[in-house]
Amino acid sequence: MSSGWVELRLYTILKDAAGAETVRVPCPPGGVTLGEALREAARTSGGLERALDAVSWEVYGLLDDGSRLALEDRVACGSRVHVIPPPSGGGVVVEARLLKPGEPVDIASLVARAASASPANGAVAVFVGTVKSVVGGVRVEKLFYEAAWGVAERVIESILREEAGANGLSAAIVYHYTGERRPGETTIVAVVAGASRGNVYPGLQRVVDRVKREAPIWKVEYREGGVKAYILGDRVVTLVHPGRRPRAS
Repeated sequence: MSSGWVELRLYTILKDAAGAETVRVPCPPGGVTLGEALREAARTSGGLERALDAVSWEVYGLLDDGSRLALEDRVACGSRVHVIPPPSGGGVVVEARLLKPGEPVDIASLVARAASASPANGAVAVFVGTVKSVVGGVRVEKLFYEAAWGVAERVIESILREEAGANGLSAAIVYHYTGERRPGETTIVAVVAGASRGNVYPGLQRVVDRVKREAPIWKVEYREGGVKAYILGDRVVTLVHPGRRPRAS
């Protein structure tokens, strides 16, 4: 494939609407996001645009190596992307994603996506976690989150599916930051949707509690005085200097 193109492989209604199994769109230096590529393809095919609108743009991409792409993910020129619409079996909207510092979260977009997951939805609940500036009377300078990439998202997705089923949720979405976070900055965004507050409130709490308890994501608090506090389950292990013995509390 030419380095100046991205090839979109279409299926079912998208293929029929576009009148072709594959569509090539121009790719500028630096690549394009999947959403940009689809919008360019839709611009030249009114049928494809209507089909994407019909599924509320609830599609994702798969590269030939199996890597999954959200609409905002960038695609390298010369890539082939399989565009996957909702499967025939329907089901719950579930997404777990790790973010690097600097990546934005469009909470309004996540809320809209969750709300549209089912015509029976009557409530959406959102949790936004932020970095505390003081813990136990001690000033926190920053946090650092380390994650088991390639594993953490699968663990969170499993939690979301289990809690969606247990609480009657039609959507469960979690975005979790990794790397350095400063006081006041967002660390996690969780969004759930369902028929009423009776299932979204407990469902949201269960999702957040389990992600914090079960996902392979580790938090280190950098406290005043050069103290590093490792949060390991219910235990806090502190290091003041690299050569000193850790102290558990």
